[in-house]
Amino acid sequence: MFDDLPDPKDSLLPELLHKFWYLLIQFMFELPDDRLQCKVRRLVHTLAQKFSLQIPSKGPVSYFFDDDCLLNPETDDSCRGILRKIFYVTGRVRNYDRILCWHPQYLKRFYKTLNFVMRGPGPLAMAHRSYLAVLSVSRHRNEALLRMLCAEFLSNDGDRLWLESVENAPRKIKLVLPIIAILAHQPWQLKPVHIAGLVFAGADSWTVPELIQAMVITSTWASFCGLIAGCGVCLDFDFNLLELLAHPGKQHPAPQTPPLVPRREGDPRRGESEPTQTSLQPKGKEGSPYSSEALISKLKQGKRVFKQDMSPNVAWRVAGTEGPHSQLAEEDEDGDEEDEEEPARESLRGAAAGEAGRQAVTRMARRPPPQKDSGLGSGCGAVNFLNSDPAMRKPRPIVAGSGEVSVSGEPFLGGYTIAHEDFDLKSTEYSIFRFADYSWKEHAFVFIQSFYEGAAEVLEEEFTYTKSLTYNTFYDSENICTVPFRGAIWHYVHRIQGVFHDDYEYREVNEYLGRDLKEFVKDVVCRPETISPARWLQYWALSGLNFRPEEKCHICLLAVESRKQAILLFGISALMEFETSR
Repeated sequence: MFDDLPDPKDSLLPELLHKFWYLLIQFMFELPDDRLQCKVRRLVHTLAQKFSLQIPSKGPVSYFFDDDCLLNPETDDSCRGILRKIFYVTGRVRNYDRILCWHPQYLKRFYKTLNFVMRGPGPLAMAHRSYLAVLSVSRHRNEALLRMLCAEFLSNDGDRLWLESVENAPRKIKLVLPIIAILAHQPWQLKPVHIAGLVFAGADSWTVPELIQAMVITSTWASFCGLIAGCGVCLDFDFNLLELLAHPGKQHPAPQTPPLVPRREGDPRRGESEPTQTSLQPKGKEGSPYSSEALISKLKQGKRVFKQDMSPNVAWRVAGTEGPHSQLAEEDEDGDEEDEEEPARESLRGAAAGEAGRQAVTRMARRPPPQKDSGLGSGCGAVNFLNSDPAMRKPRPIVAGSGEVSVSGEPFLGGYTIAHEDFDLKSTEYSIFRFADYSWKEHAFVFIQSFYEGAAEVLEEEFTYTKSLTYNTFYDSENICTVPFRGAIWHYVHRIQGVFHDDYEYREVNEYLGRDLKEFVKDVVCRPETISPARWLQYWALSGLNFRPEEKCHICLLAVESRKQAILLFGISALMEFETSR
């Protein structure tokens, strides 16, 4: 077959290469079948030699982790099998797939949910699903996911004009935009009246099944931004190649070494001033109760017994702070059990209710971002850490057909400026979400299953597995029960989202999570767009924790899945309350 290649002067050659060259490169790197990959590699090198083509290097998978620490599909059977299935379904093996191979059974369940929601039966059209995902990741300015989902939208026959601006999308899509913004940043602010604005919108009304699927899509992709940012996942290499194909005379830049990957001493890739693995070891305070050694000791002791009495409400408040347990212990606990008066339910029917709901949700989603800031940006005004690389500051285009679509996130925000603000315990606009009154399994699961059959089951399997996922190891120690540590992360995320579990001992959060680890988890959950290389180094250098790369990824998984469930709790409870009110 190699001897029968077309003549380089053939007029069809540029068009053929434009369409298929990057696919061959992609298959050369990503095919999980060794035999086929070898054949494609031979074809690529033959084409490159005959037609003087450049073969780009794949580049790194993560900005934070060395590729050497990733599992090798050629030698790991479980990893190879899952990647093969992913490739056959999606046609890709992405950088985040390779990172999640550290936890293959999670990856399997994640894709089971993703395939059901994005490709399985459901009320929303495929292009609309992809576009809702685009709108969701735009809230966190995540370029890696944004570019991927824009390409998926176009492959689902989406209208490329929608990618120029959300203003070009149909009114029905624009109506759900403020709901996405609220769920992505302050899900506890969502109210039944906001739902009425979508359900009673005339010809552009949303049905309850459509809204459920939209909420599942939003919770999936908004939370997944935290994993991408927390693990420093790099752009998939073919997007850079697409830009090169759009501009044939442009030189393809060599892939950059991940700026945070600590090279070993003697590694020829390491520059003279580049930090080593030794120089980036945790520098937590000596004797810190949150060092790896201290936490291992606590976990070996088993379940903690706290001598000092503290009401669940006060413990819940303390868990959301970075201070010691006693910080709020002296507060008047008599006021913590005050029963809030239930507001009178207004009728949520008809065009008038729909108009009132649309006005209310627009006001909420257009609230200005908080003035007090960490200095690293917040909400929709921040820039993803990938853009800190000078070569990546200018958004690169997605190429489709003969044109380009700029991808920066800005065209998809719709002017909704709401950003993350900490859950305010004293707010009069909303109250604590009590899990005992509205739980995932007894309420949200049943409601989702009633209108969107099959979705609740795959979500439940994903949540249950993530909460129970353990290898009984902690850094270099084995046979360690990590249930308290994992539970502290899960409940801390629910805590900062305003969800209260009355059967959990919240003092365990401050017992197992130190200030720096809390900050990392909170940024992964609430503001992944602010995770910069310097900030990422600071988390782990000051935490005193000697986690392996796969353990850091495990922490991100717990955080993003807990956030995903919290978003669904708020979204589905508002939808369920709306249904019972009309």
